[in-house]
Amino acid sequence: MSQHQKFPSTAVISRLRTLGRLHGAGLPGATLLAATLLGGCGGGGVTKLLGIPSPAASYTVGGSVSGLAGSGLVVSDGIDSLTISANGSFQFPSTIPSGGSYFVTVDTAPANPTQTCTVTNGSGSIGSANITTVAVACVTNTYHIAVNVTGLAGSGLILEDNGGDDLTVPTNGTYTFATAVASGAAYAVTVKTAPVNPSQTCSAANGSGTVGAADVANVTLTCTTPAGAPVPQVTPKGSPSGSATTQNIDAAGGSVLSADGRIALSIPANALSVATQISIQPITNQAPGGQGLAYRLTPEGQTFAVPITLTFNYTGQDTEGSAPQSLAIAFQDPQAGYWRVYKASTLDTTAQSISVTTTHFSDWAVLLGDQITPYAASVATNHSVAFAISECDVIVPPLTDPNFTLAMQCGPPLGAAIGSAVKFQNWSVNGIVGGNAALGTIVPAADGTSAVYTAPSATPSPNPVSITVSDTAPLTGGTKEILFANATVDSCGTPSNVCSWSGTTSFTGPVLTGTAYAEWGFSSSASQNGAVGADFTPIAGSVKLRAAQPHCTVSPATITLPSGPPASIINILYSATLTTYALNGITADVTLTCTDPISGTVTTSTVTPAYLNSATPGVYPPVSADGKTIAGSNSNGSESWTWSLTGK
Repeated sequence: MSQHQKFPSTAVISRLRTLGRLHGAGLPGATLLAATLLGGCGGGGVTKLLGIPSPAASYTVGGSVSGLAGSGLVVSDGIDSLTISANGSFQFPSTIPSGGSYFVTVDTAPANPTQTCTVTNGSGSIGSANITTVAVACVTNTYHIAVNVTGLAGSGLILEDNGGDDLTVPTNGTYTFATAVASGAAYAVTVKTAPVNPSQTCSAANGSGTVGAADVANVTLTCTTPAGAPVPQVTPKGSPSGSATTQNIDAAGGSVLSADGRIALSIPANALSVATQISIQPITNQAPGGQGLAYRLTPEGQTFAVPITLTFNYTGQDTEGSAPQSLAIAFQDPQAGYWRVYKASTLDTTAQSISVTTTHFSDWAVLLGDQITPYAASVATNHSVAFAISECDVIVPPLTDPNFTLAMQCGPPLGAAIGSAVKFQNWSVNGIVGGNAALGTIVPAADGTSAVYTAPSATPSPNPVSITVSDTAPLTGGTKEILFANATVDSCGTPSNVCSWSGTTSFTGPVLTGTAYAEWGFSSSASQNGAVGADFTPIAGSVKLRAAQPHCTVSPATITLPSGPPASIINILYSATLTTYALNGITADVTLTCTDPISGTVTTSTVTPAYLNSATPGVYPPVSADGKTIAGSNSNGSESWTWSLTGK
């Protein structure tokens, strides 16, 4: 038989059925069989005898493959599947009769690397020759590299992939390199430029590898700030608070004043090319150390061809504990969320205003960079109170921006952390460096960021005294500024001059029992029912608690003082004939856990123990004759207290 015709053709089968009918008419069976075999195997004479046409010639289908780099490529012509492992020519094993059709497709694309293969000249009809023009062209797929960034607090972070394709990262989030990388090729994500303001270290996980058959999405970059380094504070945007002021400004320029008169805009000619609705919307002030309201200037993001002037008007309340030189103007970075503080501004102490120039709109605020905390304090004679500098902005090296510092969470100055010299100097009392015996003395810490004032033995005159310190690097420039605070000196326990009480108390009750050792310090002068007195609040000590029932426990079992609500107090009342007192000591909440001894059921409850209670309302026991001993007991029927305290 012909290699192109392995089985009888349809025409042969039809003739066989005719022969079957002839056999039924009497034609010998052997003759029929011979005719069949000859017809099936190409016996021309017999097929002609039977009227069966000769079979058509058959041809192969093939072509060439280019660009193949992976493995596993499988192509098909609808009859055979052919695995191809290298570039070059190929041919399907089966033939197709002339006049038949062919259709070549890619059954399986190459992998390692992943490729996409395209077939051209892949379909048509068989003519009178083998098909050799099918072309299979393979191209390696490319995929993108994405990075998820966390912990970013600074600015200026730039990443690169494989030593290029720079990617600027402004804030936390997921970012994708612009240039795709071929499957099977290496990728390597590295930090080209580390963030500053604050300076941070960023490290990548899964930062290098080989690209497979999909985008790379598991690269993570974590940025950390070294211990002690300043961190700018990211804050939410402020919320509208009050009515907006709107003014139409064109190329001729103009001015806009907020409804409260706090901020004014001066827009020069040619700053705007077309008429624009300029608005000032008061908002809540989220800036660290922010004073008063902040203001949203709109259209948000508006830029100006010529710088405009922003002027804030301030009051004495804005500079409590500080000085006008510590005021600064800042705007919120709309992407990063932190506040950029102008290093230089124009301060007019006569007009009580501060101004800067800018070429853009954002959310704007005035803040107080440095101040003394507390800005007002009370202290007893021969006792001390600590003052400290609170700083709300910092210059972070390297100084990548000569015009701005960054606002951080207000707290102790970070001069030591960033290597700057001591800038707070000359702590003084009423202008006398270090103070004196009559006014009280003040001793600064080595870095100058805090100081302890000790009151004199008698009330000074004038009273209160003024506490000042020089800031040698104020926000608004100049050589120094003076920060101010006040200390009012009280003579404590008139007539006995007691300024603190200490001792032991105990209490019992149906739920809790315990003991406490505590010290109460003078907090303020007070009066009640016409009698002059003084209040003392806990400054140190602890309360040890026990559950009254054996099947219960209390947590925490020890409360460190001072703790609890403001009701924890000793109140001393002085009169010409008798000095009396009232005691009230309450801890923070504790948890009482009880297990029922029969059912095993566990219950919990919150309890606020009163570790000290001297009397029923309106009844005040007396202090000892010398005014320096408080001792006694009290009961309300279910709870009882005893105490013994000594004054000094």
